[in-house]
Amino acid sequence: VFCLFWENYYFLFEISMIIRHIKRHISSLCIHIFISCWNLSMEKMHTLSKDVEKKKLHSTAALHLEKIRENNEVSTDGGGEIDDKIVNLLRNGIISQQQTIANCVETINEVLEELRYAVSEE
Repeated sequence: VFCLFWENYYFLFEISMIIRHIKRHISSLCIHIFISCWNLSMEKMHTLSKDVEKKKLHSTAALHLEKIRENNEVSTDGGGEIDDKIVNLLRNGIISQQQTIANCVETINEVLEELRYAVSEE
């Protein structure tokens, strides 16, 4: 009877050791997966931020160009007539660029907020 008890005990002990070993490796694996995902999401956020910053820069340049064109069209030095269609087209372009810039700023602020949140969790 003692022999059977000892064999069962030893068998259960081996199983518990195997389970502990598996748990340790699973938790280590989970940590590595979490770190990899976190780094990947940080990398994606950084790339997104750079892309949006680039788009904002181009939109800002286009906005300034549209404003210069509008100013040149409205201010007629030679007494020429102002073409309302062109002025309206330029003003619509200005409004469009301003909206694009506002959307870029909003996206950049969201990315920064996500980064702040991620850093504060560490």
